[in-house]
Amino acid sequence: MEEQILMEDTIDLRELYQAVKRKLWLICLLVAIAVTASGIISFFVIEPVYQAELTFMVNFNQNEDEKITKEDIEYGENLVEKYKPIIKSRKVSSQIKKNLGLKMTQGEISNSIEIESISGPVLSVKVNNTNPTIARDIANEVPDIFGKELKRIAKVNGLEVIDDAITPKSPIKPNKMMNIAISAVLAVMIALFIIFLMEYLDNKIKKPEDIEKCIGIPVLGTIYEYETNNKNNKKKSKKKIA
Repeated sequence: MEEQILMEDTIDLRELYQAVKRKLWLICLLVAIAVTASGIISFFVIEPVYQAELTFMVNFNQNEDEKITKEDIEYGENLVEKYKPIIKSRKVSSQIKKNLGLKMTQGEISNSIEIESISGPVLSVKVNNTNPTIARDIANEVPDIFGKELKRIAKVNGLEVIDDAITPKSPIKPNKMMNIAISAVLAVMIALFIIFLMEYLDNKIKKPEDIEKCIGIPVLGTIYEYETNNKNNKKKSKKKIA
């Protein structure tokens, strides 16, 4: 009995396939809407964000005549990790704002700066901004201000810039084509879910097999009912189940 109920509650894959074919217009409609909306938002609504990158090295050796030892390198690495938060401090961001005459808040300047260690005392500073020129200027301003603070606090020789930041030509986000592709995939998934749900909740009897599933009585046959069209005297047939 349980197996019979289970079989009745299951949906044939062929039926699902036919349902998808019948509702193919729904999939195309949702994909078209999603792609259009995503394209409008990506191209015209979301502001592009540019990223400027600069690399510099901390000069931690006090005496220029002395050779750099392994201990110096380890000291430099620990020093960099310890004082990296200074770059995102209010003191540094306020000085950047003052030097460049920016209308941004200190929090916006601080949040736009990303810093990571590359190798030992070598650091990379990345600045994100909707204005590529401002992103470049902030990145180039960081080593000077951070170097003075680090020299004052840690008693090092300052910083040496390896690569200056240049004006970025293309934005890093939004990834317009990726957004459109993701929206199209999501639209297809949503459309398939709607189709499967509609098919599962549809209790209408459409074919003889549906009667057998509902009442468990085999269908003996089907009878066609013919109707006459008065205009062109053509006959139409309707199927009746016996």
